[in-house]
Amino acid sequence: MVRYSILAVALAILGAEAGPCRPTTVTTVAEASSTIASDTTVTSLATTATTALVETTSTALEETTSTAVAETTTTTEAPACVETQVVVNPGFDDSASSKSPWFGDGSIITDGANSAPNAISFVFSNGGGSAQISQTLTNLDGTYRLSYNWGVFSGVNVGAGFSCSIAPQVGDDTLMPIYPDGYTGWTSESKTWSSGSNAVAQADLSLVLQCSGEYDQLTINVDDITFTKLCGPQARTCPLRIYVIERLMKTLQYFIYTSVFVGGSLAARGGHCPPLGPVLPAPVHPSTHSSVKSAVAAIEARLEEETAPFNLSSIAVAIKSTHEDDYLLEFASTPPKVDPRGVDKVDSDTVFRLASLSKVFPVLALLKLHKVNLDDPVTKYIPELRALNKQARKQDAVWAVDWDQVTIGALASHIGGIPADLATDVEPYGDWTRLGFPKADPSKSLNCSGLLGIPECTKEDFFERFGERPPVYAPYAVNPVYSNVGFAIMGFIIEKVSGISSGEFIKKEIWDPTGMEHTFYSKPDDSLGFIPVDDEWWNATLGYGDPAGEYYSSINDLMAFGDAILKNKLLSPVETRKWLKPATSTSSRGILLGHPWKIFRADNVTKDGRLIEFYTKAGDITTYHSLFVLIPDYNLTITLLNAGPEVSGGLLQTLFSKIVKELLPAVEEAGKDEAAKVYGGTYTDNKTNSTLTLSVDDEPGFSITNWTVRGIDIASTYLSIGLPPTFPTPPGEVRFRLYPTGLKSDTESSWRMMATAGSAEDNDELNALFAWPDGNCNTWASLDRIVYQLLAHEHFVFTESGEGSDRTAEKLELVGYRVELQKDD
Repeated sequence: MVRYSILAVALAILGAEAGPCRPTTVTTVAEASSTIASDTTVTSLATTATTALVETTSTALEETTSTAVAETTTTTEAPACVETQVVVNPGFDDSASSKSPWFGDGSIITDGANSAPNAISFVFSNGGGSAQISQTLTNLDGTYRLSYNWGVFSGVNVGAGFSCSIAPQVGDDTLMPIYPDGYTGWTSESKTWSSGSNAVAQADLSLVLQCSGEYDQLTINVDDITFTKLCGPQARTCPLRIYVIERLMKTLQYFIYTSVFVGGSLAARGGHCPPLGPVLPAPVHPSTHSSVKSAVAAIEARLEEETAPFNLSSIAVAIKSTHEDDYLLEFASTPPKVDPRGVDKVDSDTVFRLASLSKVFPVLALLKLHKVNLDDPVTKYIPELRALNKQARKQDAVWAVDWDQVTIGALASHIGGIPADLATDVEPYGDWTRLGFPKADPSKSLNCSGLLGIPECTKEDFFERFGERPPVYAPYAVNPVYSNVGFAIMGFIIEKVSGISSGEFIKKEIWDPTGMEHTFYSKPDDSLGFIPVDDEWWNATLGYGDPAGEYYSSINDLMAFGDAILKNKLLSPVETRKWLKPATSTSSRGILLGHPWKIFRADNVTKDGRLIEFYTKAGDITTYHSLFVLIPDYNLTITLLNAGPEVSGGLLQTLFSKIVKELLPAVEEAGKDEAAKVYGGTYTDNKTNSTLTLSVDDEPGFSITNWTVRGIDIASTYLSIGLPPTFPTPPGEVRFRLYPTGLKSDTESSWRMMATAGSAEDNDELNALFAWPDGNCNTWASLDRIVYQLLAHEHFVFTESGEGSDRTAEKLELVGYRVELQKDD
């Protein structure tokens, strides 16, 4: 049996020199208990770095043929290529007593060769041993295939087992090893190596063999070592890249272990793949940091510039950290002309229409109604929805909604597949025959809306007419469909379960406890609001659909609401975490949907380039626009409100984008400086000769350097980790980062270390093989994988004391290593 280390297999994914077949530095990946082939068991959990190998073929790993990854450049006509085998005495057949020009270990045997008459044999004794056979080659220029035959043929007093490796080398390049751990017959291997863009004047071609285990004697034989220069397409393709992907994608283990140590593609700066979420604690005093002050000043200047030309429109904006009482930024503009019905001067207590931002409140209300589960079908509470299907053209999936399959959660995340609206029927608002529509049939007219002077649609109107609208998709179809009606139905459920109107319940359970005194479920007194001159939309009513977009609020109230969410004042911590999660995807790679969040995802707003999620809810009703944003990674709330003919919802979106690109790098810097003060520095335990240093840089989390445990340098030995460990340690680069998990008590906080093998370029080369973005970033599947006596090797726990700006770390426990380090003064 042969153990194929995925750390070595993934080497083949990465290739051998800069270009499609060979990156500058090659980093490999580890996998345990893979099912690459029926007679192959992969048990290595380490990573190696090398600078060779593209292709591997063997009887254990049959190769598929592909030319999907190729590089061809032609500028002048090249000399004719002749396929040439360059090894002398490849089968050790020139002499029964000499292996010349081969040199090194091993003895010629004349019995049992793969191809008669001779082979070379290596004998390992007393549970260990290493050997090497080499031949010096000259003038290597191009791509070559190394082929050889090997076999483990005998052993003496073999006990619990053994593990060997056979690693080909060309000069300083180490090709993908194989790992025999049982007796075999003759087995063929094939590797491909390239000299890259520069010819190699001289290099030793070698096979390096190592064995360890429980035995008195073990014999490995080798025969027919050839090194053949390749010509034509085979010299320009990297078939094993495709082969490895095809094989490994078949196993869940690949995803679980691919990033056990590699941990990164280009998901963040430096090739790291940090966990989703905060990579350092959010800053406690962001407003005092010079970078944040500069960013806020720049944002204020931008807002002043943006609003200066307005004559009839207003914008109000605020930014706040949950850790501070005052806003980081508070801005409100008053135009020269305002409607006399409303305020003369806009401030943070001025009321605006929220439009669809209202939708966040009925969802939260249902979460607070503990008798209701988001997985419940809506017909459990509103069974009369089934009767709507009597109004459908036909009683089938094309024309009638399957209401029993529509859940509350599906409505909250727009994946119920139901029609979008009732009240927005456009028929009353113009001559639509000029756009190709037929002349309106009066018997089909809805005659209600609530907009622009038309009477609002009532609950009775809904149950009398909504069934005429066919579904858009089936419930839980791939594509979500925005639906205002879904939130009207949630209002019906709140009323049914609570016994009071949805607006009254929301005010009682959410607004009043949060101190939201300028928030209303119907139009407040005009004197409280900003009303654009002659505006008709301040008064518009939605009737039965009030929960979808009727509510009114102010900057101060919405900021208090954001604080209450992030501080877990409205739901328990676990309920809040569950609420701030995606429920479905969209056709935009940057947008997910929650209940009812629109979740923006961006990797271009901080220096470390990691993925950050923004939980938002926006609203638009012609002249009023709103945008409410939570940024859990930094414990920030941002609210933007505007109204008037010169503004739009799109303006708020672009302003928000500019704000976060200005603000978050500064808040990130403030967080790094605070974290460095609390946790940064050198930690030591002289008794065990253990130490490490934590520092911040432009990459995510803490950098771990100078890491020694019990006198062992972790960076130089880390790639030995495997089942069993590999010694000597394979060569390669590995870097360590430390990230918080959010688990903490009064005196301790839990963190996890992540290792990144290879450079950003290495990970980029591997990542490019996947059809999906960041395909090699699988941190979620690699945490807590390497465990020693039930404790994870990457688990770090700080002991802390003090509060606020006086808080500091005193000790650091490396849980899996069973050492506790004191922070140096």
